[in-house]
Amino acid sequence: MTARTFAVICAWCKATIRAGAPGAPVTHSICPSCADWTCRNPHIAPDGQSVCGDDYFVLPPRPEAGTAKH
Repeated sequence: MTARTFAVICAWCKATIRAGAPGAPVTHSICPSCADWTCRNPHIAPDGQSVCGDDYFVLPPRPEAGTAKH
């Protein structure tokens, strides 16, 4: 059985994170730009600080620079 390669699209801004072959199934993630915006937005954090510290959640490793397309 061959592995299926999904196209990955940002669930928030619809940017292509990883292109798939024509007709490939699509899944969603959050692109680095949207994740960065979320981490810097003081209106989201209850204390006005970053929500991306270890006290909130741990982000997965980022893809190599240049792989997200905006």
